[in-house]
Amino acid sequence: SGTLSLPNKEGNHPAVILISGSGPQDRNSYIMGHKPFLLLAHELTQQGIAVLRFDERGVGRSEGDFRKASLDDFIEDVRSGFKYLKNRDEIDTENIGLLGHSLGGILAPQLATTEDVAFLVLLAAPGVNGNRLMLKQRADFLELRGMTATQIEKSNEMYSATYDYILSTDAVGKELEAELMEFYKDNYADVMMEKEVLALVEQLTTNELLGLIRNRPSSYLSMVKCPVLAIGGTRDFQVSSSENLEALKLGLENGGNTQVEVHEFEGLNHLLQESDTGDISEYGVIEQTMSPEVLELIKGWLEDLKF
Repeated sequence: SGTLSLPNKEGNHPAVILISGSGPQDRNSYIMGHKPFLLLAHELTQQGIAVLRFDERGVGRSEGDFRKASLDDFIEDVRSGFKYLKNRDEIDTENIGLLGHSLGGILAPQLATTEDVAFLVLLAAPGVNGNRLMLKQRADFLELRGMTATQIEKSNEMYSATYDYILSTDAVGKELEAELMEFYKDNYADVMMEKEVLALVEQLTTNELLGLIRNRPSSYLSMVKCPVLAIGGTRDFQVSSSENLEALKLGLENGGNTQVEVHEFEGLNHLLQESDTGDISEYGVIEQTMSPEVLELIKGWLEDLKF
């Protein structure tokens, strides 16, 4: 279930599907008092672009079970939206693009390898391998909490070993849970209580997180041929901007894509708000939903595509 917002004028309109980040999200990508996808829908329809946004599985008016879905399932959900737009008389079916935020920036380029997607806008999207992304995210989080580099390195050792193990096996579900329980018993029984192990195993074996850890952007970025705009902020500690934007650009250009534009904004957090530290605790305190500079860049870039 979703909302299709149309420009207030006659004719066929270019369109974009908005794809939200990790966790169960509604059509507005609601987070801590903010509705960034509602804002984007308003801004883009004013520019003459139709916008489709939807409730994810098991959220809002959508049926299904979010916890049981894999990244492949989420890609198929977006594909359903793409096909829906292809059958709407109000849509210019040759000019349907995707805008993905965070995890949505993984789903969007993968769909673009199999459908005739006209353009991609990637906001705070991962470009490095998932295990590396997760370790960096955890390190940045601990640094914000005041830990030293030595403490962070020590704290991340177990997670690094865990991710390496997950990458070494194709197991999922109960099979992976059993394997990880044995892994922790063999290696960390002296430093972890059983309830800690159970909680960690439950977290690491969710379909979404498992898909993220095993994600290899280079495997699909090189197959994307449409124009791409990638945006990040220097205070994003969930998807660090410099290394991920660089990896996105490299991955896309390695496949011969010459229509890649990358922008890093100083002081913006993971939601692309102007922030002091980038900490999650600031998201709801900041009045701004998304930096006006980012909105203007997106609109200007889309205008230059000359649909």
